[in-house]
Amino acid sequence: MAQVRRQWPASNNVLKLAGRALPGVAHVSVSLPDGQDRQKPRGRKKCRTRDDGDRPAEVDCELELLPEQLPQLKSFVSTLRPRGKNQARQPVKIVHPKCAFWGIDAVTIGKIHDPAPSAGDSVIIRIQMFEWAPEPTEVNAQSKKPKDASDGADGWDIPLRRLPPSQNPDSAGAF
Repeated sequence: MAQVRRQWPASNNVLKLAGRALPGVAHVSVSLPDGQDRQKPRGRKKCRTRDDGDRPAEVDCELELLPEQLPQLKSFVSTLRPRGKNQARQPVKIVHPKCAFWGIDAVTIGKIHDPAPSAGDSVIIRIQMFEWAPEPTEVNAQSKKPKDASDGADGWDIPLRRLPPSQNPDSAGAF
């Protein structure tokens, strides 16, 4: 019986950023760090673990390009590396089967590594990206004011000054 070799679909080799497909062949890997904070005191055998929640996923892409595809990559430079002194990097929409599997739909671009070309006929550019999520909103503390008149909202909820028992006329008969 002949062994059938299965291959990944061609969509695994295409990476789309900001709605446009990057040129070349994209090899994407996703790393999902845990949110565990492990602290082991010196001289002890056990450690204390605290769950800090999920940290952003890391998406690494090795983009393999032929020399004639480099001019096509030039149009992506403003997306990959925005220029601005005081400008934060904006999130970019990402489309790739691995990212879709893990629920990653927006990333921020991190480190880009463009090494010197090797003796072969392709250039490999490494792009590091981080999952983007909106800032969590703060929950406002509940007000301590009463909500209705039965809770003393009529303005007569002034605290009374307590007198010592010897000066309080209500407790005069108790002594």
